Formats: sequence, C-alpha cells, structure tokens
Amino acid sequence: MQSLPKELTGLVSWSVAILGQAIKTAYGEECFQRIENLRTEMKSLRQQEDSQKEYNILLQSNQEIEKLTNHELSQIAHSYLLMLETMNRCENAYRIYRIKIRSEKRYEDIPDTISYAFTAHPTEARSKEFMEIFLKIQNTLGQAIGNQNEFYKKKLFHFFLIALKVKADPGQKPTVLDEAQNIYRYALDPTIIYETLYLRYQGINLKFRSWVGGDKDGHPGVNEKIFKESLNGSRAHLIEFINQNLNEAKRILKYIDDKKRYLSFRRKIYTLKLNCKLLKNIRKNDYKGIEKFKEKIEYLSAEVKEYIGGKYLELEVIEGLFGLYPALVLPIEMREDSADIREALTTPTKFAIGKMLIELKKIAPADKLKYYVRGFIISMTETPQDLKNGIKLLKKTLGSQCLPVIPLFENYKGLTEAPVILKEGLDNATLNLHKNKWRGKFEVMLGYSDSSKENGVFPSRLLISQAMRVIDKTLSDLDLVTIFFHGSGGSVERGGGSIKEQTSYWPKNALNHYKVTVQGEMVARILSSPYILKSHTLNIVDQFSIHDQKKEGLSHPQVFNQFSKLIRTKYQELVSEDDFWDIIAKATPYHFLSDLKIGSRPAKRSSGERKL
Repeated sequence: MQSLPKELTGLVSWSVAILGQAIKTAYGEECFQRIENLRTEMKSLRQQEDSQKEYNILLQSNQEIEKLTNHELSQIAHSYLLMLETMNRCENAYRIYRIKIRSEKRYEDIPDTISYAFTAHPTEARSKEFMEIFLKIQNTLGQAIGNQNEFYKKKLFHFFLIALKVKADPGQKPTVLDEAQNIYRYALDPTIIYETLYLRYQGINLKFRSWVGGDKDGHPGVNEKIFKESLNGSRAHLIEFINQNLNEAKRILKYIDDKKRYLSFRRKIYTLKLNCKLLKNIRKNDYKGIEKFKEKIEYLSAEVKEYIGGKYLELEVIEGLFGLYPALVLPIEMREDSADIREALTTPTKFAIGKMLIELKKIAPADKLKYYVRGFIISMTETPQDLKNGIKLLKKTLGSQCLPVIPLFENYKGLTEAPVILKEGLDNATLNLHKNKWRGKFEVMLGYSDSSKENGVFPSRLLISQAMRVIDKTLSDLDLVTIFFHGSGGSVERGGGSIKEQTSYWPKNALNHYKVTVQGEMVARILSSPYILKSHTLNIVDQFSIHDQKKEGLSHPQVFNQFSKLIRTKYQELVSEDDFWDIIAKATPYHFLSDLKIGSRPAKRSSGERKL
C-alpha cells in the first residue's frame, strides 16, 4: 500500500467507508459487523507466519459461516463483491484521472495497424443493470479524486444503496447473442467510436474484430443463424450511431438562411434515415445497399461542403465510420478445428461451418466478403494438409479463396513444425493471391492457452518466441509479410500480463502489425472509457517506438532450452499423475464451473481437456 499513489489509496479508503455506511443502512448493524469481523480476520492472515494458527483462524471462521442462513450468506457475498468492484473502479477512475492530466506525446514511429479481436470466454459474469450502476459509480469516483466533498459522498452513498438492491447475477447463462451484445455495448458505444476515429485521425490505425458468432470451434452452438444474427447485432448499433449523427445534422440545418437549400438538405437527410431502416437487417446482396447508402452520404456531404465551405462534422463522422466498418458491421472471424474442417470437406451442407460459409456467400460479392469476415482460422493446425483443407473448404463453399486462411499453431507439434507446414501447405496460387490481393500479408495465429496447458507456462512462451522468429523468416523467404495474431490476454497462463511483458520478446514486425485477442472481462476493462482505450493503445505505440533499443533474442538460448525442457517434463509428469485431477477438483471450485453463469460455452466437453 505504501508504494501506491496517495490519491488512489485515499479514494479507496473513502469510497469503501461509504459502502460500509450503505451496508449498515441496507442490511443492518449486525450484518455489517459480521462482514467487518470477517474482513479483519482474513486481513490478519497476511502477516501470520504460524501455519497452525492460520489454520485455526480459518477453521473458526468457517464454523461461524456454516451457522448462517442462505440469506445472510448472500448479503456477505454481495457486500464483498461490491467492495472488490469498488476497488477496481477506483483504479479505473484514478487511471482516467492520470491520463487526463498527462501531456500528449508526439510519435514519429507508429505501427501500421493495431487490431483487437474480442472474445467471450469467459464473458461478463454480471448483470447488465449491475454494470450500469457501477459505471455511474466509476464516473462519480473520477469526479471525486482530489475533491471528496459532501456532494459526491451523498451521490456515491445513493448509488451504493441501489447496487445493494441490484442482482449481480444475470439470472441465466448468457447465449452467444448475449455475449455478442455485451461486446457491441462496449466496442460500439458512441464515445468509443469517436475515440477510435480520433486515433485514426492521429495516424493510429486501430481496428476491432469479434470472434463471437464465428468461433465454431470455441462453441458447439454456433451455426449459420447465430453467425448472421451476430452481424445483425453490430449493424443495429452502427445504424443507431448514424441516425444520431443525422439527427444532429438535421438540427443544425435550421441555421441555413436559404430556405430552398434548407428544404433540399432536410429532404435528403430524411431519405437517408429511411435507408437506415432498410439496412437494419442483413439480407441477400447486403453490400449493394451499403454501397448505395455510402454514395448518398458522400454526395450530401460534398453538396453541403460546396454550399458552406466545409463539411458538416456529423456527415464527416459517418464517412469516417465507413473507414472503420465498410459493411456497417463489426467484422467477425470464423474458426473451426482442423479435424472438423477435414470432415466438412465431404459434405459442407451437413456441417455448421460449411453452412456459415454458404450463408456468408449470399451477403456480398467475393471481393467484399472480408468486410464481414476477416479470416478463416484453423485450430490445431499440425500438418500442411490442415492448411490445404481450409483452402479447399473455402473454394468449395465460396467458389474461390475469398478469405485468408489463418493457421493456428497452439501445441508443441504445430509450433515446432510451423515452417514445414507453411512451406508445404501454401501453393503458388495461394501465395500469389496474398501478394496481389492482400498486399503481401499472411496472418498466423499463435495459441497461448492450449500450449500452456500442454507444456507449462514458461515452455509455452519460449516455444512461441522461437516459433515467431522461424515463422517470420519462412514467410519472408516467400516474399510475404507476417501478421502475428496472438491468442493471448487475461491471466498470465493465457498469455496475459502488461503490454511491456507480453511484447518484450517479439520481433519488431509483430508490433508493426499488432493483433491480439481481448478476452472476456478485459473487454469491459479496456473499453469502459475512451481514455482507457486511448491509454492502452498508446502503450502499444510506446513499445513499438522503443523497440529498436531492445536486444532481440536470448543471450543464452541453450540454457533456456534446457530449463524449459526440465519444466515441460516435470509439468507433464505432474498433470499425468492418477490423482492430479481429483486433487484439483477438491482444492478448487472446478466442479462448480458448470453451475456458474460465466459464459454460454459448456464448462467441459467430450472432445477433450484442451477445450476447457
């Protein structure tokens, strides 16, 4: 605590004290004292060096807890949840405060692209209402930094009383479409769209993608209907954003003195709003309607510019939106397991992934499909044939290879044999397609979670580090630029950690085309404020700009390889022990996962432990 900034520690102490007052008011003095006693006991364990005394304290606390009713236990759990959430929101508020007072840096060296691919495993495990009230709490905390007066105290107290009455539990497991909407609610919030446009105006090419609705390998329930409805979900948010800007443009029209011009512009805005209604649901040949709508926007924008000498900001924003989302959808990335792709080649219409690709073909012409789906990811790519099968399935369902096929190397075999897989799996036609149509870029995905489960965390990171360099060399020899897509984020074992830690061993090219998954709760964290999104993105730019000062590669590779081999062997021996899973089940809440409402995917599937 001593190393933390005083503004943050002061904000936490102040807000948690107000929460305590709210708990007294809502639940009563006896409940508050019970919670406070439990908190004090648990805090005392931090300095406890005697393991027997520690055990006795925990045993005594457990015996007291077992005497309580379910209602009393629920009050304790809810109170602790609010305290932890408040502390997290204090961190967010302080971070925003620091960002606001920070002077902006000028960058001469900026990555070509920065892409975030949003996933939903696990998704946001709290109700929409709970998250909304805590966004209000976060905003109040931000206002109260350095100004913790009576007004903000009353405001915070009021919000805490509401939060104590609001169910945090969403009540049911989210569906895939619920998870999609959770992502769209953050990523397509107007403040986030404006910030993304502003960053692009500064030369920072930030892009958003989503796995939800396209990740067939990650979810057995995903199909062509879910895929299309997911696209419709993002379309609805973007159409609403356009409507808001059209309404504002219409409001400003009243300042035009020329009545004839005024009526002409107003009529055209009215027509555009009618077009928005027609575009709300994705239909066959959807992109034709998008193109016509875009032309009308550009024509009106040019007409207004000619009349007043400059563009309406609102119309310019809509034009900028097409730069972010050319098909007015948040693009999805499809993924399927290599084994299932092999089976789908026989009869695509029998398999969900085949039906999804056929549905995609109906929406737009071949050269525009990338506006809806950015790529086709092959999980568990282990052989050149896996790569060839993905290409064959695209040709069979779409008529041609209209989408990039992205091999996902996520286990020891895939990561170590990646160069051979790429050399033998890519024929001349595919190489020429990437060079002529996709600007010589070839995307490769690296899996952190599954490689960690198989080998242990350190061996996984070392494997990925070594694979990145040989993959980059292999594709460079084929006259291709490597785009590394990192399936990382969240916890350390899934590839998470600070941006500095994550990128410290990457080649600079990987930072020049930075692409990572943003998983589950991290979506809400990064996108909870345009300030936090900006800070997170500029951290990547910072790492790119100083990368030339770093030494690439390991100073003693043989030592690291030997160390990694020892860890891998010991780790695999451990997880292979007969009683390992039994111990895990007893020592952790593992067997409760299927009861938790933290995602639409099954907690465990028959297809293997790697899918957990």
